[in-house]
Amino acid sequence: MHGIILVFDVTDKRSLESIPEWIKDIQQYASEDVVTIIVGNKIDLDSERKVSVFEAKERAKEFNLPYFEVSAKSSQNVNDSFMALVNEITQGKIRNVELVFSFSFSDIG
Repeated sequence: MHGIILVFDVTDKRSLESIPEWIKDIQQYASEDVVTIIVGNKIDLDSERKVSVFEAKERAKEFNLPYFEVSAKSSQNVNDSFMALVNEITQGKIRNVELVFSFSFSDIG
């Protein structure tokens, strides 16, 4: 069993809008038993937030995937999201974990 973490930037709505494309790639290239979660990053930048919690949860619900919000900067909820993924994987006897990260278009300079 494999695990994939799709990370988008809550301060960049375009990164949330990329999720359907990423899901399509997962469906095309990953094994059928892959465990996937969606993670909204940069929750420490609340004043710059462009994606609401509701909006992100609705996007995750479209694909029947768990949703977590984290701050990589402050480590808020990072362990919880990783542990949720690992718990799902270990129920299927872990073989491999793949991490897939998205970068905000503003981060690419």
